[in-house]
Amino acid sequence: MNQRNTLKNFRSAALSLAVATAIIAAGGVAFYGLPRVSVYVYRFASPVSGWVFILDLLLLPFAVSRKLRRTVGAVIFVSSYLFGLVLWFFSAIVAFSYWGYLGLFIGLIWLGIGVVPVALLAAALNKAWAIAGVIAADFVFVMGARILGAWLSDRN
Repeated sequence: MNQRNTLKNFRSAALSLAVATAIIAAGGVAFYGLPRVSVYVYRFASPVSGWVFILDLLLLPFAVSRKLRRTVGAVIFVSSYLFGLVLWFFSAIVAFSYWGYLGLFIGLIWLGIGVVPVALLAAALNKAWAIAGVIAADFVFVMGARILGAWLSDRN
């Protein structure tokens, strides 16, 4: 009986170790592949984001109508997430370009949201003021679209 429990515990420990190793390996592959994925997604999402912005501008006058205000607000609110996605991937590219995997890791440990401030800091410390300005302006734009969309959606 004692030998069976020992064997069972050994199997359980070996399985736990194998699962933990697989999770760490998958995370490592995902982490090291993030710069390549960021460039790929940014390349396609950025032009789409531009077209969605034009669509938002064309829909904005329809917010004057009470019947369409919530719909316009919802469209702008949802599109702010696309704008945020483009900002996040651009920031991941910038953080990786200036500070490598260390900068990317520091940004990701802040629940993934920290990539934007890390990229802003990296650009500013490297005196890339145009890139720092783009990141700051994009952040204001994303938050502005999100707030405007929520405000229009809540208005009757």
